[in-house]
Amino acid sequence: MKRRLIYISFAYALGLLSASISLERFGIPVILSGFLVFFALCKITDKKFKEIVLIIVPFLISFGIYRFYNCYVYETLLKCDNTDGYFSGEITDITDYAQDNSGYILDGTINNTINARIICYNTSYKCKIGDTMSFDCTFSKIDGDYLFDSHNYYKQKNIYLSADNIKNLEITENNGFLLKNILCNYRDRMISEFRLNMDSETSAFLSAMVFGDKSDIDDSSKIMLYRSGIGHIMAVSGIHVSICAGFVILILKKLKANKFVSFGILCMFLAVMVIIAEYPVSAVRASIMLAVLYGAEIFHRENDTLNTLALAVLIICISNPFAVHNQGFLLSVSGTYGIGVLAPYMTKNIDSGIIKSLISMFCVSVCVMPLSILYFDEVSIISPLTNIVFIPLCSISLIIGLIFVMSGGLINLLFIAKYLIGFIIFTVKLIGENSLIYISGNSDTAFIILISLFILGVCVYFISENRKHIYSVILCGIIFMFSYNQIVSIKNRDILEIAFLGKNKNICAVINYNGNTDIIDLSGHYKSPEYVRKYLSQNHIENINNLIISKNYSSLSVSYHSALEYSDIKNIYNCSGNEIQIKYNNYTFSCNDGILTVIYDRYSVFVSPYAYNGETADIFIFYGNSKNKNLPERFIACNENCNNFSVDFPEKSIRIRRI
Repeated sequence: MKRRLIYISFAYALGLLSASISLERFGIPVILSGFLVFFALCKITDKKFKEIVLIIVPFLISFGIYRFYNCYVYETLLKCDNTDGYFSGEITDITDYAQDNSGYILDGTINNTINARIICYNTSYKCKIGDTMSFDCTFSKIDGDYLFDSHNYYKQKNIYLSADNIKNLEITENNGFLLKNILCNYRDRMISEFRLNMDSETSAFLSAMVFGDKSDIDDSSKIMLYRSGIGHIMAVSGIHVSICAGFVILILKKLKANKFVSFGILCMFLAVMVIIAEYPVSAVRASIMLAVLYGAEIFHRENDTLNTLALAVLIICISNPFAVHNQGFLLSVSGTYGIGVLAPYMTKNIDSGIIKSLISMFCVSVCVMPLSILYFDEVSIISPLTNIVFIPLCSISLIIGLIFVMSGGLINLLFIAKYLIGFIIFTVKLIGENSLIYISGNSDTAFIILISLFILGVCVYFISENRKHIYSVILCGIIFMFSYNQIVSIKNRDILEIAFLGKNKNICAVINYNGNTDIIDLSGHYKSPEYVRKYLSQNHIENINNLIISKNYSSLSVSYHSALEYSDIKNIYNCSGNEIQIKYNNYTFSCNDGILTVIYDRYSVFVSPYAYNGETADIFIFYGNSKNKNLPERFIACNENCNNFSVDFPEKSIRIRRI
């Protein structure tokens, strides 16, 4: 078997992904189906028995490792959920937030017995990485919600618990030398220099490109960047590492440094870059591949992109079984496969540079499309073109930022980067406002369709190895996906949908029917605009008839304008103490003092804080603090276990579903 590493790496990663699926629901059917497809492909491609064994063994090993790690490490720590205890650990990372708050990642022990990494949020203290925190607290399992999948985000970082209700806090300073502290302080100083030399938007963009720090980029700008197809430029990924490493190699060649010395310096530079960017898996993957690529040249070994990618994937997956939950890792691997493997294959007989570049970017877009739908609820259909135009400009800006950082600010060409990035941001916002440039939809359904089409393309490649057939599958898949999206949108117009969004006891309602959309904010929570923004983006809704705010009108109206910057809001009402009633042909709703009533045909929905005074309705929905136990039989209580759901009325019936 040629290129055994590719088969081993693929099988190992597939085993981890299979093990991560819930065995109680879909795991066993999916795994059995996967084996059937695998053996069918082996039969078609005439694989020998020993080659099949070489694939099955890594699959079973990784499956077992993931399950073992999940049961005896992850589940063991989850037993501490909702228990009080003592924790002492070293600070390994600090993230500063607004209003003088910070998030601390700690590596230590629970009750001096169980080793664990946890996260806690507290007031910003004058402490640094390497210091020790000790405190009494309540341990809580990290759960994701509609707005952010914090569960999987922290799970791949081996963080499963958070510390709440912190008491008796003690901080012990570590006065020893820590390289990470020096690098992080230097990074923060450089980001401050960016802000001094550039305006807020362009400096935030450059900080994201150079350091992966996206904290200063507002959500509306992020949406426009992703819709335009260049959102990946905000993360330290293969493009960034390649440009930076190429720049370092160029300098070393100009200095005529010894090739072994150059290799050592390059590896050190890549390690420092990964530390400064706070260990993004995409950057780790790119660094491993670049080190192998450069090492192959030194030791006169033949380099192969797919082999190198397989090695990087295998190293990362062996070191951390939960890496398969990392969206940056999956996007990075799929994008690298697109540009490094699929694109060269599809453009092998093409001579035109422009056409070759367009097809190459198209291959990248196709490979990351399923994951883009899954993680970002939408995918750009003009990304091949925008990447050809904007990547060179971003690369120049990145090199300017890198020169500034490496020279300690002595070589200052940031004014050039400022104008280049300003042009990119202006153009991206202009393009992103067009709803025809991206496909959005329900992430689960769209992801299943796209991943099925992707698997079909892989099968066609193995069976026929004909480029025309592969092109046909890809184009038919995109057309099918776009058509499906439009059909679903048209079909859903005829269904009255009331979405209830928020976290815990906070609630905001979005009523959508026949092209009319109304937002009713009932509890006045400051994060409600973000939930609404995500819902509107997921459902491709751009026009809002009415925005009704029950509490905190002054602050929330500003927040909604910011979060829904690219949506058209016709009317905004303050219904604090005032009743607002909106009538349409088929339904009516009214809002007064945090109470919402919706009447559609013969159905009614009553939404209020916990209070029942004998009202009649088909569905009661209560939110806030439970004070009244005299509640009707058919009701939904909005709390930490029930949030982000929809009440629909298809074909004169009632359907309740999670969103």
